[in-house]
Amino acid sequence: MKILSFLILSLIFNNSYPQEINCLNFKLYNSQNDVVRIKNQFDIEKQISNLEINNNTLQLIVLNGSIDNEFPRWTNHHINVVNYGYKVLLVNNSSSEFRLPNKYGKIIITRQVFYNNEWKNVQSFNKTKRAYCGNGLYKKVVIKPKDLYTFIAPCLEGDIKTKFRFAIFTISNNKANTIYSNEFDGYINRNLIE
Repeated sequence: MKILSFLILSLIFNNSYPQEINCLNFKLYNSQNDVVRIKNQFDIEKQISNLEINNNTLQLIVLNGSIDNEFPRWTNHHINVVNYGYKVLLVNNSSSEFRLPNKYGKIIITRQVFYNNEWKNVQSFNKTKRAYCGNGLYKKVVIKPKDLYTFIAPCLEGDIKTKFRFAIFTISNNKANTIYSNEFDGYINRNLIE
């Protein structure tokens, strides 16, 4: 009877056991919907006061293991019961604007994996083509000086432990550049490696 009472109380209050970490199933991974922007702009000093931010640069920073049940309800990650991942910050601590590649206004950030001693893009499991109408396909999206964008990305299920990073392509003063994030640990399924 005591065990039954304990189990009932555990189910009611859900505090007796830590929540299980649910990462994104590799069969549901879509590289075009990997990283989700969650807010437009923040006060840069308040949000990144504890981080080392280089002066006069654009930086992509991953806060490892920093997401716990924060995926918005409208995202596929929330629908697929993902409850753990990474907060990704794009910080413009320079005096220049940077144009960001996008599709329909959604900024394109690529996840990369370190596999067989080289960096490779993580690819979608299902290679179905998505139809686009073409209207507004590439809008002008700019991160202004002293601005910050925040994104979230899920952890991935897999059996290979490895290093990851994110990459974003930018244009400033008519020069293309690739910005890489710091590296972080995670798992991946072999089917997602290009």
